[in-house]
Amino acid sequence: MRTRPQDASDDRTRAAGSFARVSAGATVCVALVVVVGAVLRPTDSVSVPNTVQFADVPEEEQAGYQVLHQLEIPAEGPGYHQQPPPYTIDRSAELGDRFDRVAYHLALEGRGFAGTRTLWVSMAAFTDTLRHLGLPVLSTGAVFQRAVQELHVYGSETDLPRGAKLGAGAIEFWPHNYTPINERRVPGADDSAYDHGDLPVDPREGYGSLQVHHPDSATVLFAWNGWGSTGASDLGIGTSRMGHADWTFAQNAGDYARRTLTILVRPTTPLSSTSSITSTLQLFAPRAHAVHQRDGANRARVPIVGRASAGGLTAQARAHPLAPDGSPADPATPWRTLALAPDGHIRDALVLDAGWYAVEVGLFASTDRETTGDPLVTRRIGPVGVGEVFISAGQSNSANHGMPQSEPRDRRVTAGGLDGWRPAWDPQPVATGDGGSPWPAFADRIAAELDVPVGLVSVGWGGTQVSQWLPNGTLYPRLRDAIEALRPNGARAVLWHQGESDAQGGTASDDYARRLAVIIAASRDDAGFALPWGVARGGFMPGIVPEWIAAVVSGQDAVIAADPAVFAGPPTDDLVGAAWRHDTVHFNAAGLDEHGERWARHVLGWLRDGGRLPGGAPTALPPPD
Repeated sequence: MRTRPQDASDDRTRAAGSFARVSAGATVCVALVVVVGAVLRPTDSVSVPNTVQFADVPEEEQAGYQVLHQLEIPAEGPGYHQQPPPYTIDRSAELGDRFDRVAYHLALEGRGFAGTRTLWVSMAAFTDTLRHLGLPVLSTGAVFQRAVQELHVYGSETDLPRGAKLGAGAIEFWPHNYTPINERRVPGADDSAYDHGDLPVDPREGYGSLQVHHPDSATVLFAWNGWGSTGASDLGIGTSRMGHADWTFAQNAGDYARRTLTILVRPTTPLSSTSSITSTLQLFAPRAHAVHQRDGANRARVPIVGRASAGGLTAQARAHPLAPDGSPADPATPWRTLALAPDGHIRDALVLDAGWYAVEVGLFASTDRETTGDPLVTRRIGPVGVGEVFISAGQSNSANHGMPQSEPRDRRVTAGGLDGWRPAWDPQPVATGDGGSPWPAFADRIAAELDVPVGLVSVGWGGTQVSQWLPNGTLYPRLRDAIEALRPNGARAVLWHQGESDAQGGTASDDYARRLAVIIAASRDDAGFALPWGVARGGFMPGIVPEWIAAVVSGQDAVIAADPAVFAGPPTDDLVGAAWRHDTVHFNAAGLDEHGERWARHVLGWLRDGGRLPGGAPTALPPPD
């Protein structure tokens, strides 16, 4: 039996009982409220309330939130991998996946202390999937160890950070066992202590962690651990003063007379309005977190697509510049009138310089000659970026098969997938695997060097040969769909990392080069311009005849030499062994960082040597969804 996290001062190992994308145009906020005492209780009312007011939380903070789950935490848990959490309120089938904040409220009623200790912590969305916000039992697919933004904290405890300007927080939500080893190199975490940099390990149906931290003050905000095991779990608000700071192995849930956890979301509404036409403005584009490729003039056309009530109204749009952290920056651009068809359809664009924005669309009362007054209805979507966009393709080391997962430090680094755009934490949408990739490290470096947003679209598929990506192959539609999704502005380049499976299969150099050239040509036909490609040089697989690896690399080099719009990507065959790879094939934390850094150096070198989007970008606007 594989072990769970083990207490350094106790040789006991806790044993559990035996036993996956972001909506466009929406951000997510989660709030955790722990309330002991005056808290919503299902037995207090015949009907289940949709909203709840907490006396310990400012009214303006909790405005707009809807209750998703409420759970009375038992003193002795049954092991929630075998038995789903018995939520006393469960609105997961009723609430949709469009929300911009999440909040957790915890209330702990005392035995050894008077009254009730409470905590409310809310944050900007870290997922757009509703089922990921409850207890992260294995069946939910929720595994999060990442920073969260726009942390707000309130409650009864005066020694905790408080208010709405706390910056970033950190969450550790997973079903696994875990150890204190800080493999992800989380800033401020300690390899010898259970904190915000722990490492989830097998078994996945393990001890379990639901923790929120404020790293800047080295504070645990709340923790509930051990809910995957039978017996008393670990539960606390604030940093534990005994044992481990994050309450691991405290086994203290029974110390409280009552333990109530409420999970809330703040749904996004179609619009805000001060008039009676509150249901007449819908926007399909732009999409929140989307990045649009800039052109040679440092600009991009940001599509505005929607539907509005047309009678006697004018539609206008403007952009609000944002700082990299999402806070307001320069004044908004002037309102610009949009094309509004008689049937109410809006299909237009704002031309914006490279930057980070919130885009606002409004409906104005108008006469035959001029627009009058303030907007009657507005809809604001953001952030939206103009900067650099890259498509990555190939096999597993271009996808999510590294370990561990990583996330960008720069909030302007985002990822596009089938359901829209989101911050580019691993795993990247669309690409296979549920581990880490080199792309957060790559994009952080590009964003830092060029001071623009960076968009990533990753379509790689593990274990594939180059022939499977041919236009008549099974995988080319993934690349074609990514190209089409990025219209009208296109992408800066496709970044190709593939060759290991061809080396393993003994593909000849000429065959590899010919097949890759066909794929590149097809991608340009679909893009409508000479889409640049970067091709990595590599084919390492352990135990493969060196000559077979060399043949694949030779084919890659031949494509680079023959096509002026193909540039050399990084070599990676020197990154071998336990220092760089966690399973002899796929990269570990150091390998992912180095792989991403090498891609960034090669892309930046190509750009600075004159690389640009040849021939300009298409200008056709996409249809509404």
